[in-house]
Amino acid sequence: MSGFKIKSADGQTITIPDGEYYFNTKARARRMMLNSLSSEARQVYACLELATMGFQQELAVTMENGKLRPLARHDIARKTALSEPHVRRGLVELESQGLAQRRSTDGGPLYKGKVEIYSWAEPRNPQREKGSQRAAPIPEWVPESWKPLQPLIKRLKLELLPELGAARDSILAEGEEIARGFEKAEKGARKFLKGVCARARPNKEERTERTKERTGRPESSSREEVIRREEAKTASTSPNPTTTKPTPPEPLPEPPKLTEQPRPESHRDIPQFSDPEKFFASYQTARDALVATMTLAIGRRPDDSVARQIDEMVETHGRLLKDYVIDVIPRISRLTQRPTEGFFIGLAKKRTDAPAPEPKKVEPPCACRGTGRLSQTEYCQCRFGRDLARVERRTKKAGSS
Repeated sequence: MSGFKIKSADGQTITIPDGEYYFNTKARARRMMLNSLSSEARQVYACLELATMGFQQELAVTMENGKLRPLARHDIARKTALSEPHVRRGLVELESQGLAQRRSTDGGPLYKGKVEIYSWAEPRNPQREKGSQRAAPIPEWVPESWKPLQPLIKRLKLELLPELGAARDSILAEGEEIARGFEKAEKGARKFLKGVCARARPNKEERTERTKERTGRPESSSREEVIRREEAKTASTSPNPTTTKPTPPEPLPEPPKLTEQPRPESHRDIPQFSDPEKFFASYQTARDALVATMTLAIGRRPDDSVARQIDEMVETHGRLLKDYVIDVIPRISRLTQRPTEGFFIGLAKKRTDAPAPEPKKVEPPCACRGTGRLSQTEYCQCRFGRDLARVERRTKKAGSS
């Protein structure tokens, strides 16, 4: 045989010399098109392909001193420039995908030097992983008419064949008929279940719209409406409703309205903050002043729960909300960015009125200057001098005994 001939891109004949080509199965290429392997697993698989298909067998071998011997893990590491731990991980991944397998030469556990590596000409089925796993991709041969079946295929995590073979036409026709029946049955099941399911409870918007249609006015749960209902009930149960004149309810005091403040372009040029004391005095309550301060600084009205939380934190620390507002206003102009609710909450958590720690008492310097002795025979009365005297007495007593 004089090499392997192949037509080049320009129509010329390229001759591949003997020993520089091999024959491979199409099943291996089809599996690689569908598998998503790591880079190290692909390198190992390429090495195994040369060591198996290049010798027209499934056992991976290599040439050494003119003789064939089984391919070892260190051979793969040398050929692929990978470390042996990376080669091992690649082999484990190939085994899980049904592309390779390691076997012991004596039928026992896998030991270094007693392992044979196989790479299948017809790839096996991949191993099922424990727990959740990603569904296999849908092959390209699946027609559009099978679209109702695709969600079922993904939910059951089924892996379809890469090719259908000679029975392709009959399988496609049967699948198309089953898909139409499945779609029709699913629509019928949905329609049936809707008829036996409980009606969902209407939300607030739906209840409001129904109230408007029924009474001509929106649903109201205000205090005026409650008083009006109670008076109507009392009038209907009174023994002489003609002589009893219902007293009109006293008008409820309107809640204090916050002064409308135009939103400034920047939190640094708020004219109202020029005099914090005057700004605070323009509101009836400290809570209103806090909400107005946050509205001007943030650029929008804060949530009521945030203002209530800040009020409770300040009260917990024994401070007045007025002092907190007057203290926080000068800090706003020093910020580089517009503050958020978190800025005000963080200042409320801090205790600025905590008493300062007492300074530590500094003892006067000792006369021994840290040596424990005042002379050769006299010890200092400091703590170190007393300890030194105690230790030396014990030493003399032990030496004399």
